[in-house]
Amino acid sequence: MEKHPKAAQLARFVEGAAPRSQARVLVTHLLRGCSDCVTAVEQTLRPQRELSPDAYDAAFDNAFATVQEHLPTLAAPARPQPKLILRRGVLSLPGSPI
Repeated sequence: MEKHPKAAQLARFVEGAAPRSQARVLVTHLLRGCSDCVTAVEQTLRPQRELSPDAYDAAFDNAFATVQEHLPTLAAPARPQPKLILRRGVLSLPGSPI
């Protein structure tokens, strides 16, 4: 991106609403050190008012509650089950000498 992004593009990026291709271009622009755009993003992210210490804790409490709410719906990773083969009256794993 040779020129600076428009304020609306930066706002969509900060909100997480920018298309992936546009977000990549914006991140590259920011990483190249454009101080004007970095400042604009920082000001957008900065709270408009002072937050109390309780607000910090409340944010984490809400995040943990959301994770716990959805945790039962997350699929557990499948664990591979070893195949057992009956050989000479003994159960063994494939490739074992018995």
